Amino acid sequence: MPHYKSMESRRKTIALNTIYLYFGSFFQLIVGLYTSRALLQALGVEDFGIYGVVGGIIGLLSFINMAMGSASSRYITYELANGTLESQKRIFSVVFTVHIVIAILIFVLGETVGLWYVYNKLVVPDGRINAAHWVYQAAIFMSIINIIQVPYTASITAHEKMGFLSFWNSLNIFLKLIVIFLLYLVKTDELIFYASLMSVTTLFIGIGYFIYCKYLFKECRLGCVTNKALFKEVLSFAGYNAFSSLANAMRTEGTSLLINRFFGVTLNAAGSIAAMVSGYIMSFTANIITAFRPQIVKSYAIADYRQMEEYMLSCTVYCVGAFALIAVPIFLKMDYVLNLWLGIVPDYAATFCRIALIGSMFGLLNMIIIIAIQATSKVKKNSISISVLSMVSILILYFFFMLKMAPYVAYIMSVLVDCSILLVSLLNIKRLIPVLSLRIFMNKLIKLFLANRNSILVMDSDKKKAKDHINKTKKNILEEFTESGSIVWITQGKEIENYLSRHVIKKEYGICRINDNQK
Repeated sequence: MPHYKSMESRRKTIALNTIYLYFGSFFQLIVGLYTSRALLQALGVEDFGIYGVVGGIIGLLSFINMAMGSASSRYITYELANGTLESQKRIFSVVFTVHIVIAILIFVLGETVGLWYVYNKLVVPDGRINAAHWVYQAAIFMSIINIIQVPYTASITAHEKMGFLSFWNSLNIFLKLIVIFLLYLVKTDELIFYASLMSVTTLFIGIGYFIYCKYLFKECRLGCVTNKALFKEVLSFAGYNAFSSLANAMRTEGTSLLINRFFGVTLNAAGSIAAMVSGYIMSFTANIITAFRPQIVKSYAIADYRQMEEYMLSCTVYCVGAFALIAVPIFLKMDYVLNLWLGIVPDYAATFCRIALIGSMFGLLNMIIIIAIQATSKVKKNSISISVLSMVSILILYFFFMLKMAPYVAYIMSVLVDCSILLVSLLNIKRLIPVLSLRIFMNKLIKLFLANRNSILVMDSDKKKAKDHINKTKKNILEEFTESGSIVWITQGKEIENYLSRHVIKKEYGICRINDNQK
C-alpha cells in the first residue's frame, strides 16, 4: 500500500506544518499587535503616518517582487515534484538571477521616480521632510533585501520546512519589538532611528534564510544561466503576475496616496492601523495556505486533480474557521479593541478596520484559488482580468474623492473589487482545469458558512410545574433555530431526560449511525 502510506505521510506533514504555523502566527499576531501600539505611542500620530505612507511608495515600486515571489514558489515546488537535482539547481539559478535584476530595477526606480514623489508630491508636516527622506532610503534598502531573499523562502516553503519558517518569522517580529523599546532610550530623531534599526533587522533575517538554505538544500547553488527558454518561461509567468501585482499595489498603495492627498497624514495613520489589523489576521490565516500550497502544486504536477481539489477545500475550511475565530469578535468590538490596543485612536480607524476585515475574507478565499491557477502556469487571462478591475477602481475612487465623498468610500470600493476578483478567479480555474468540480467545491464552501443548519440543540426547560412556560430567552432561541431549519429539543422537566429518536434524525439529516440508547 505505498500510495496509502504516501498519502498518510503528506497529511501528517500538512497537519504538522499547520501546527507550526498556527503557533508561530499566534505569537506573531500577539507581539505584532502590541508592537503597533508601542510604535504609535513612541512615534506619535504624525510620524506614524509618515512611516506608513513612505513605506507605501516602496510597496508600489516592489510589485514586481510580489509577482516573482509567486513564480519562485510555483517553479521550485513543481521541480521538486517532477524534476531532477540538476533541473532544480537550474530553476533556482534562473529565479535568483531574475530577482537580482528586479532588485536593481527597484533601486533605480526608487532613487528617481520615487524620490521625486517624496520631495514634490508627498504631504509631510513642516520640518519633517528630512526624516521622510531617510525613512524612504531605509525602505528601499529593506525592499532590496526582501527581494533577494525570496528564492530562499520559496525553497523553504517548497520543502515544507515550516517549523524553521515559523521560528524565523517569529524572531523577526521579536526583534522589531526590541527596536521599539530602544526608541524610548534614545534622544535622537525617533523616526530616523527606528527606520535605521529596522534595516539592520531585515538584513539579519535575510542572512539567516541564506545560510539555512545553502547548507540544507542542495539545489540552492548558483550556476550560470544558459537555458534561455526556461528563463523566458519564468519571465513570462512573472510578467503577467507582475501586471496584476502592479494593479493590486496601485489599488492598495494608491488608495493610501489618494487619502494622503485629499485628507492628510492623520487619515493615513488610520489607514495604516486598518492595514495592520487586517494584515495581522490575514497573516495568521494565510500561513495555513502556506502549509497547503506545496501539496496543491505537487498534486497538479502529478495530475492528481482529485487530491488537488481536496487540498483546496481543506485549506478553505481551515482558513475560514481561523479567520472567523479572530475576526468576528474584533469586528463586533472594534472600538473597544482599538482603545485597549492603541490608547490613541485616529479618526475613522474603527470604520476602516471593519470594512477592511470584510474585504480580507474575499481576499483570503481568492489566494487559495490563485495558487491553483498559478500551478497551471497559465496566468495570462486571470492576471489581465484582475488588473483591469483593480485599476478601474482607483480611477473611480479618485472621481469619488473629487466629489467630496467620505474617506471610508475607499474601503467599500476595495471590498467590491475583492468580491469581483474572487468570482473571476473561480471562473478561470474552471476553464483551466475542467475536471475540477467547481460546483461541488462551491456547495461544500456554502455548507461551511451554513454549518449551523446541520445542528441539534437540546435545552433544559427548567420547568418546576407542568403548566409553566419556558423563559423568554429560550423562546427566542427556539424561534431562531426553527426558522433556520435546525432541530431544537426542549425537555419537560429540570433535567435532560428525553432523547431524539433515530427516525427523527434520519428524517431530517439522513443520519442513521446512532446508538439506540444515545441521548
